[in-house]
Amino acid sequence: MSQTDALGRATFHSITPQAGVRPTARDIRWLKHIERHGPLSSAHLIEFTSDTHRCKDTALRRLQALRAGGFLCLPTQQRACARAEFRPYVYDLAPKGAQFLKDAGLAENTVRPTGHWWHMHDTATFTAGVDLEARQRGFRYIPAHEILERAGATLAIPIGRRKLIPDQLFAIDYGGLFRAFMVEVDRGTEPIASPSARKSWRSALEQYHEAFRGGLPNRHYGLKAPVQVVWVHRTEARHAAFANRLGSIPEYSQGRHISTVVGWNFMPGTTISSVING
Repeated sequence: MSQTDALGRATFHSITPQAGVRPTARDIRWLKHIERHGPLSSAHLIEFTSDTHRCKDTALRRLQALRAGGFLCLPTQQRACARAEFRPYVYDLAPKGAQFLKDAGLAENTVRPTGHWWHMHDTATFTAGVDLEARQRGFRYIPAHEILERAGATLAIPIGRRKLIPDQLFAIDYGGLFRAFMVEVDRGTEPIASPSARKSWRSALEQYHEAFRGGLPNRHYGLKAPVQVVWVHRTEARHAAFANRLGSIPEYSQGRHISTVVGWNFMPGTTISSVING
């Protein structure tokens, strides 16, 4: 297979390997950011380092060089969407990139999202956006692995014979005041209610209600700070439907649940103010 198009440019499916590519300080920031959150778009990565590098074209060429050097890869799943050719590329760590961080003593035992690739991507996009905006506002984003390592805990919270497993977990340090968040990402596939064992909004809300009633999130994660659940939706319609569902069961609210909408390429400034503003 040709590694370039008719004009000699790299394509999505192939790129000419380059030897001698060495990650710079900015490159390492990108690798660490992806390691922490998961697969992220070039648009987000460029914004993430805009405090030190402002040229978009130079950043895009550098991301391509890291791909040619084997440090980054382009997951093929991102092409399975409408008008994929018009969307920014989504990059993930390649094995060489992960090994580079390990050899440099920079690797961390991060908690990356799991499951279906698009669910992983949406979760990573949301938490990375919160991380970036918190940093821009002078707050500190605390990733899941720091919380879990401190408590010697797992992401899953035992509730009797079942387990409550959020899609992600993080906290924000607002300058000595803290708040923690459990994340639930809705891609529009979960029903409002289901008579089967399949996960639904109703079953998830019931499980969270039981967990909060027993103080389990704070106890399991070793947190003194308040804990809330952020429900992330792709469309306003799903957001409104969830808000109606939550409002119909007053005892489930009690300030524990936040609902927001994010697009395909969530960027700083579009997150819910209650997460960032404290």
